[in-house]
Amino acid sequence: MTGMDSQTVVSVSRRSANASRLLNWVFHLLCLVLAIGLLWESSSPGTTASVLLLFVLLASLAVAWLIAVIVTLVVQRRLRWWMAVAPLGGLLVMLLLSANVPLHVRWAGSQDAFAAALASPDFGTATNGDGYLSPPVQVGTFEIIGFSRDGDRAQFDDSSSFCGTSGFAYLPGGDPSVIGGGDATNSVDLGDAWFAFEVPC
Repeated sequence: MTGMDSQTVVSVSRRSANASRLLNWVFHLLCLVLAIGLLWESSSPGTTASVLLLFVLLASLAVAWLIAVIVTLVVQRRLRWWMAVAPLGGLLVMLLLSANVPLHVRWAGSQDAFAAALASPDFGTATNGDGYLSPPVQVGTFEIIGFSRDGDRAQFDDSSSFCGTSGFAYLPGGDPSVIGGGDATNSVDLGDAWFAFEVPC
């Protein structure tokens, strides 16, 4: 093999390594962006259409990661550092979601606004014929489209759920079974008699 041939092989090898590194960075950056989007969308009380789309995209990336790992192990016969990043990041995201951390964090920044709305006798009086707020009202970081009172209890319907009803309920008695007329299938205790809920369509 001539010196020129050796230089060509080295040059091609370097370009291949650089391209591989760039693909790794792009892949992990894309995973990070989608994971942040999923955490934000999961901070809503309802299941948004974006959550489902983000789950599908992240699942597709997980399949691509698995194929890349298998190919790398077969061709290079050794482990690489990047193989651990995606599964560890995925595990962290799943732990945050299972503990409803995004919802609790977003609620913490909006609870005072909900308490103020609850204390206002005028809140929720501007409704259309269907009982929805007209126009919707921004309470904290949530868009509220419906409001109802029943004694000392109250229910705020937000706009996040793409199918069904979701929002927040103030229940001094602490019984989430009454939310949505007893039809709520998912409720999260936010503390101080507040609950996030979702009623399926």
